Amino acid sequence: MNRVIVWLRNDLRLHDNLCLDWAVKLKAQRKEVLPVFSFDSRFLTKRVEQFGTQKCGAIRAKFLKESVSNLRAKLESIGSHLLVTAEKPEEFLPKLIDPEALNTLVYQEEICSEELSVEDAVYEAV
Repeated sequence: MNRVIVWLRNDLRLHDNLCLDWAVKLKAQRKEVLPVFSFDSRFLTKRVEQFGTQKCGAIRAKFLKESVSNLRAKLESIGSHLLVTAEKPEEFLPKLIDPEALNTLVYQEEICSEELSVEDAVYEAV
């Protein structure tokens, strides 16, 4: 079976998620859809020295956790699952590649330099 890995990042809603919508359409073509989310420590613990603050403060971290939990519950309500990890995406996503299948990695492109560098690292790893 072919596998579609949907790497979710900042797009954590089910009802208007273009990547998940596209992947579900592929599922009809005998493809396995595997939604995944990574709590990337680089974004959760990084300090912004210029402002003397955390990049992700307690309130934002709580919101992110609640958003991921909500998305997982919504996916489960329609018979799917959400794989959640604390590993870096470039370390975790290659583990999901099935060498016996045709793999497709789909994600929403970001525009900020930090997120783009993670995309580059994932691209090099897979």
